[in-house]
Amino acid sequence: MRRFSLYFLVIVFLGACKEDENPTLAEFPQKWVFSGISSSWEANPVINPIADSLYYYELNENGTFTKFIGEFELHGNYETVADADNNPEYLVFRYDQETYLEDRERDGFGLIHYCGQDYEPFSFVDSNTIKGSWGACDGPNLYFERR
Repeated sequence: MRRFSLYFLVIVFLGACKEDENPTLAEFPQKWVFSGISSSWEANPVINPIADSLYYYELNENGTFTKFIGEFELHGNYETVADADNNPEYLVFRYDQETYLEDRERDGFGLIHYCGQDYEPFSFVDSNTIKGSWGACDGPNLYFERR
């Protein structure tokens, strides 16, 4: 009986140490790195992994962020949109006016990835993964992992 009690306590202790599955933005600064891409046109799309990406977001505690794509930097503010139980559902990046205008005036491919707007919405897949979709603009789903 004593041995059973010891095993039971160990199991309870290990269960209590389980990582929280709710997405959180409590630790700063944060770095979210481009980690995968999938089609927005398929019912069950395959996520194609990306390694050694130079595309990432750095989030600061004061609500600002910087987006890095190679040599380019874009700036703005972010907000978290929560569900009815106050669990984060979406992460929205809103670009400052200067960054938005610079992006619109670029020749070639834009660096703000959402239908020519001044924001990018991402949904939480889990506590360490967010997914942005260009689906509304006939583009792919982009995945980012917290590192």
